[in-house]
Amino acid sequence: MKLLTVTRMLRVLLILLLLVCLFVFVLILPLLAAEQVVYYPELAHIEKPMLFITRLLLALFMLAVVLIIGMTFLYEKEGAYTQRFLLLLRILSGLGFAGAAGVTGVFFFLSGFGGPGPALGLLMIGGTICILIVTMVLLLIHRIVSQAMVYKDTFDTTV
Repeated sequence: MKLLTVTRMLRVLLILLLLVCLFVFVLILPLLAAEQVVYYPELAHIEKPMLFITRLLLALFMLAVVLIIGMTFLYEKEGAYTQRFLLLLRILSGLGFAGAAGVTGVFFFLSGFGGPGPALGLLMIGGTICILIVTMVLLLIHRIVSQAMVYKDTFDTTV
C-alpha cells in the first residue's frame, strides 16, 4: 500500500511540474523572447527561430513527463515487466538524446552570434551532461527490466 502512495505522490508532483511547464511555454517564453530583442536589437532576426526551438525543447520535456505519468499508472497495474513498459523506457531514452542534441544545437547556433555567454554556456553544457546521464540511467533500467523479464519467463516455465 505504501508503494501506491509513493507513485501517487510522484504523479502529483509530475502534474505540478507539467502545469509549471505549460505556464512557461505559454506565457514566459514569449515574454523572454520579446525582452531579449529589446536588450539586444541586433538579434531581432533570430527571435522567432529561438522561440520555436526553446518551445520545441520544452514540448519534448513535457512529453517525457506525460510518459512518466503513464508509466506510474502502468506500474500500479503490475505492468512494470511488460513490453509496453520497455517501449516507454526506449521512447524516454530517445527523447533524452533528442533533448541533449537540441540543447547542443542551440549552443552552437548561439555561438555563431557571439555565443551564449560564459554563465549560460556552462549551464547549457552542464544541462546537456545531466540530460545524457539521466538518459543512460533510463537505458540501464531498460536493460535491467528486460533481463528480469527473461528471468521471470524462465522461472515461470521451469516451475
